[in-house]
Amino acid sequence: MARRTALLLKGVNVGGKNKLPMAELRAALSGEPGWGEVETYLQSGNVVACAPKGDAASALHELIAARFGLDIEVFAWSGKEIADVVADNPFPGKADEPKLLHVAFLQSAPPKDWFATAGLVHAGDEVALGRRHIYLCYRDNSRDSPLAKVMRNAKISFTARNWTTVVKLAELTS
Repeated sequence: MARRTALLLKGVNVGGKNKLPMAELRAALSGEPGWGEVETYLQSGNVVACAPKGDAASALHELIAARFGLDIEVFAWSGKEIADVVADNPFPGKADEPKLLHVAFLQSAPPKDWFATAGLVHAGDEVALGRRHIYLCYRDNSRDSPLAKVMRNAKISFTARNWTTVVKLAELTS
């Protein structure tokens, strides 16, 4: 049986930009050879599917460009990788406050010195670097935080999800 993969789309359905109806995406992807058990979670670009062999992120990127005319970056994560993100949470006490705990998913390992060079003033926020992700633990909220500002201005490409979504993706890919 094929393993389920989480495909995280960057910046869809946010502030009226990159509108991509998940039901239409799900239908389009379900009709493609090699794809199976296609599900979407919420309207924020979370796709879980049995993906064809090869580069699932590129395949989905190309499908979205061809069918919907959008250039959307896609981050592919295996079920095991998502499960490891949940298991390795360095802020277990914050898991009960999922709106304050987020994970930024990257295409490759984060630069080890990134936060030092970014000039981040934590102001109560906490950060932990993972293998190919960054845990973001906000003191008050993700919108007004100094950490959120640094992430928005980062020269690294990422897409972030709150802890509730990360845990749900782990369930859907298991």
